[in-house]
Amino acid sequence: MESILIPGTKLRGAMALMVIASFMLAAGMTLAPPAGSLAQTADLEISLSTEISGVAAPMFMAEAPDGTGRMFVVSKHGRIFVASGGDVQDEPFLDIADQVVDEFDESGMFSIAFHPEFADNGIFFVAYSSVDGTNAVARFQVSVDDPNRADPASQQMVLAIPDNVPKYHNGGGLAFGPDGYLYVSVGDDTTEANAQSLLDLHGKILRIDPLTGPIEAGQAAYAVPPDNPFVDRDDALPEIWALGLRNPWRFSFDRETGDLYISDVGQSDWEEINFQPADSGGGVNYGWSTMEASHCFRPMEGCDPTGLTLPVAEYNHDEGCAVIGGFVYRGSASPSLTGKYLFADICSGNIWGLSRDAAGSWNSELLTTVELTITSFAEDSAGEVYVTTFENGAVRRIAASRPEPIDSPAFEETWARTDAPVANGDVARSWIWGPWETRDIRVEPYDEAPEGWRTVIYLDKARMEITDPNGDMSSPWYVTNGLLVTELITGKLQMGDDLYEIRQPAEVNVAGDAGDPGGPTYASFAGLLGDPPLPFDRPIVQRLNRDGSVSTDERLADYDVQVEWIDTVTTHSIAGPFWEFMNAEGLVLVDGELQAGQLFQDPIFATGRPITEAYWSTVLVGGNPMDVLIQCFERRCLTYTPDSAPEWQVEAGNVGQHYRDWRYGG
Repeated sequence: MESILIPGTKLRGAMALMVIASFMLAAGMTLAPPAGSLAQTADLEISLSTEISGVAAPMFMAEAPDGTGRMFVVSKHGRIFVASGGDVQDEPFLDIADQVVDEFDESGMFSIAFHPEFADNGIFFVAYSSVDGTNAVARFQVSVDDPNRADPASQQMVLAIPDNVPKYHNGGGLAFGPDGYLYVSVGDDTTEANAQSLLDLHGKILRIDPLTGPIEAGQAAYAVPPDNPFVDRDDALPEIWALGLRNPWRFSFDRETGDLYISDVGQSDWEEINFQPADSGGGVNYGWSTMEASHCFRPMEGCDPTGLTLPVAEYNHDEGCAVIGGFVYRGSASPSLTGKYLFADICSGNIWGLSRDAAGSWNSELLTTVELTITSFAEDSAGEVYVTTFENGAVRRIAASRPEPIDSPAFEETWARTDAPVANGDVARSWIWGPWETRDIRVEPYDEAPEGWRTVIYLDKARMEITDPNGDMSSPWYVTNGLLVTELITGKLQMGDDLYEIRQPAEVNVAGDAGDPGGPTYASFAGLLGDPPLPFDRPIVQRLNRDGSVSTDERLADYDVQVEWIDTVTTHSIAGPFWEFMNAEGLVLVDGELQAGQLFQDPIFATGRPITEAYWSTVLVGGNPMDVLIQCFERRCLTYTPDSAPEWQVEAGNVGQHYRDWRYGG
């Protein structure tokens, strides 16, 4: 029987299997303050498909950052295997089994991390419990003769941390951060005081800058980053990045935001997820052993949490026994998982998704419960997430299925009213939605929609959406087009009426050529949402720069564009050319017949309410600099280009394209 790894617990072998069986229950997730709420069961179909199998006791997997698509699977027994297209090579990539202690529950080879320049230098690092009585991090080089073989003789020891109790609390996580430095997790070696001692590397996250060149005898194999939090202190070891951890078996960086997630295996009652934002300077104390998660441990009552950072999520041992940290999902195959930090418990088989709402509160949901021994998570270059499992030595990919989109005729009817006459050549005017042939129909999660999903269609100029297919089809609001611009400017991706995923404002050019380095982006407007309305009595001469600053250019008064309307809800003004566009008349298609009428039955239907003032910018259009007036509304940004032909002077920007690329990657 394979030894069953249960980090930070004193369970093994048959006992571990009994515990796993007893915990195969679906359960909620208790969040630590400030969230303070219970997790809901996700309304998703989660599947785990076997992608790789046959590696004995897989502990971790990573994709080589060299464009080959090769996956490297770490075996507990001191070997690493290459898998390509799901097929595992017979001979190991690396075999140092004779150097690895693997007979205990929490001993063995733990992880692999490739140097950011691996494609050029062939350098990688492994963490393992060593026969010499240390928790080791070693550097290796790929063989010059075979890219599927490492050179065992190239081994250089980077860290050798005393391992006084090899059975337990070894940590063993490795990852290069967005800053290019190597982060290492180390358990407390079962001595609680180690986690709070700044003169001990146990119970910590370390941050080092490993050397890539030759290392002479007696020379340190790494440098200490000069901005580490405890550099130049006599009472602290400079490698320490974070402290107060019991057994941080797994940690990961969000590939999009750079935020750090640390799962720490608990002692008696609680498992925890810790969070460190990307702009942290390190030095964070996560509390062990004063605290176990957000609860007093030493002492059991009346502890002082001053200066400690509590977890963003926790669960007790009614729901499992040892947390297995994962990754924030950034793939494209399962958009309903986007932005969720996926993690699991090795005993219960529960897999959760953790995310943060617009108010900053953390919320989790139980995604599924599986009868598998999950030892780790993994992430490929496309952002898809996997779990390594002891059963069948398999690596399984996590996917969330979604319902089929509802291709309602109301979508095309809405489009046809304004854009069919353009497509048919009956009128010469700018597109409102964009060509119908460019449509991309999808379903997206939305908290208030039936079953939690709504159907959307992306076009060049906007997104159409039907949130409630059983609603009143005669209503002009049966088909809406979403507050896309609000989301792009604020970085708050809307997942429900009051549910958001927090991102960065979109650094995507609002108008003109996509590659224009001087044109404003949606992020340029982020600091302008609260600006007062422009006055009625003078031309608009405000110029918006890419950095978000606004200057005055009296030359722009020659265009004689003034304010026409002030919205009483947002208190923003609307420039004359845009107000005329929103209230324009022309040929529209109704019941298959062309007739004269309002382009929009409601002037704010297509654009939404104004959320910025109108600003001039000089942008490149076809490589030529042109003065363009830009104003952003909830749903679209409108542009006015005086030098264009009259029927093309006012246009809706390509917010549909911009938003889709921002949300899904483009």
